[in-house]
Amino acid sequence: MRSEARLAVAVLVAAVVLGACGGGGGGGNGNNPAVTLSKATSSGDAQTDTIGAPLAAPLRVLVQEDGAPKAGATVTWTVLAGGGQLSGATSLTGADGVASIAWTLGNTTGAQTARAAVSGASGSPLSFSATATAGHAATLVEQGGDNQSGILSAAFPTPLTVQVSDRAGNAVSGVTVNWAVTSGPVSLTSATSQTNASGLASMTVSGTAAAGTGVVGASSSNLAGAASFTGLEVFNATRRVTVGAATLFRSNRNNSSQPAVDTVQAGEGVLWVSAGGTHTVESTGAPTFTSSGTLAANEPYLVLFSNAGTFQYDCAVHGAGMTGRIVVQ
Repeated sequence: MRSEARLAVAVLVAAVVLGACGGGGGGGNGNNPAVTLSKATSSGDAQTDTIGAPLAAPLRVLVQEDGAPKAGATVTWTVLAGGGQLSGATSLTGADGVASIAWTLGNTTGAQTARAAVSGASGSPLSFSATATAGHAATLVEQGGDNQSGILSAAFPTPLTVQVSDRAGNAVSGVTVNWAVTSGPVSLTSATSQTNASGLASMTVSGTAAAGTGVVGASSSNLAGAASFTGLEVFNATRRVTVGAATLFRSNRNNSSQPAVDTVQAGEGVLWVSAGGTHTVESTGAPTFTSSGTLAANEPYLVLFSNAGTFQYDCAVHGAGMTGRIVVQ
């Protein structure tokens, strides 16, 4: 009887213990708490600032356990894109379950990304985004327009161009560039121009009523660097040749064609102007002059002939079917 009584007591105790432990069933508390990770109020997500800037608001996450704030949880932080920096690799949640980190943007414009993670938490990892814009303008450099030729009282074929960048080399728009003729018989359409979305500012330069060589400068207040455009040659083009949309060169002076024949004095120039089609001005035989590339519609091509001689040319596309001759006396 005593042994049976002892057995009954043991069974009763075991049942009580199992009931206290949940009887082996699952749940969100007891020995299996439910930990979650989410963005806190004022999370610091989706901020915008210039490259290299520390964001005004820290990134903030909330860690909860069974729906209540969890203190002392370790949050791991990582920069995923943009090359920025976080103030630490980890941070701990406070009594309110919130952990935060400071984020300094990298030097790449556009979208940047950081991530927060808590081991074993649902909702982990979390991504935070930011947008980096170009920083303050820092440098001005020449981009093109040097060493080209134009004719009296006409615009040069290529505008003068500079680029303005921030300290990381990103293009800066809306910067005022100041232009000025340093020397020579050239003129500008304006004294200033603004950089575009690519950080480029351009200016049209023209020849005046005299031949010679011009120099133009470009600069901007408080920026490192300046541009000097040299070799802007202004010629008196006494002869013009039309590069026809059809397969022909035609002298504007005497209407000769196939070949177009023009006579100039040494030191004078010839200007070819394309009326359309795909053509070049290609020097052939000897003596020679510098050949053109492919000419776009209305694009001029100028050659100054300094020495006497007979210069033959054709179109590299059409060959002997499209020819001309310049006689320099």
